[in-house]
Amino acid sequence: MTFGITPATLAVNAVANSKVFGTLDPALSATLSGFQFSDDSTNSGITGSASCSRTAGETVLGSPYTITCAPGTLSAANYVFATGTTAAFTITVATVTVTPNSAQSKVYGAVDRA
Repeated sequence: MTFGITPATLAVNAVANSKVFGTLDPALSATLSGFQFSDDSTNSGITGSASCSRTAGETVLGSPYTITCAPGTLSAANYVFATGTTAAFTITVATVTVTPNSAQSKVYGAVDRA
């Protein structure tokens, strides 16, 4: 009779992130859950990286968008990897500064200039 041990499954969970409207997206990342015994991400022989992406969109009103992380190239002898929980990607409003042209003027009581 043969006794087999199958790998445990680690969930690849997306980490919430955000950006200011008009800026580039930051790097997306993931955490792993489901480790057995005293294993963790530093002592389990995990190699590779998760493949994280977010729902397309660039507006504050459409926010939050969903981040999902797939196993990508993750590999380990005692574990298999599966897509875990999703997270929110929020786009916040950009700050706009309006500076008047200091060379403009008018005489008191005169009609405002353009």
